Amino acid sequence: MEITLKNGTPAEVRTRLVLHALLEKYDMTGWIFTNRVVVDETARPHSHPVLTLNTQNEHNEAMCLAELVHEQLHWFEEAHAERRDRAIDETSQYYAEVPSARPEGAGSESSTRLHLLVCYFEYQAMKCLLGAHAARQTMVALSQHHYCWIYRTVLEDERKICGIVQRHDLLPEPLRRRDTSSAGGSH
Repeated sequence: MEITLKNGTPAEVRTRLVLHALLEKYDMTGWIFTNRVVVDETARPHSHPVLTLNTQNEHNEAMCLAELVHEQLHWFEEAHAERRDRAIDETSQYYAEVPSARPEGAGSESSTRLHLLVCYFEYQAMKCLLGAHAARQTMVALSQHHYCWIYRTVLEDERKICGIVQRHDLLPEPLRRRDTSSAGGSH
């Protein structure tokens, strides 16, 4: 993976070292969808046009890993836009109204609905990488920081969201290989 620095600050250098260590420690097979990452301590993490992370989680391995996986998963959902859009449409059957304003939502209704899927995938990825207990702890911590309603809903309605993504054949490869009963998640 090519990890470049926007400003070359000490925090960016440390974050790049953390990212390299995570890539060495964890089997990221099936969770990497773009090999270009920029570390920019002044940016809000985002996936496109180049996956960009900030330095906020340089001292928290699980949160740094979750942020990397989350932004990678945006590349996955973009590559499957038609199925993703159908799954997003189905969320309105279960969640007639969703918060759009941050920190509860993701800035708009459509982004909140999209993030129900992305954050569900993020939780599943973290369970594969860290185990169920650490993944749940990480999601709970995230639910207290940003996308609060989204992360809480993913934790509370994991099986429901699992059903949505399965019905639309919207599963990253590692989840396809897992037993479908575990993909819905035990808590």
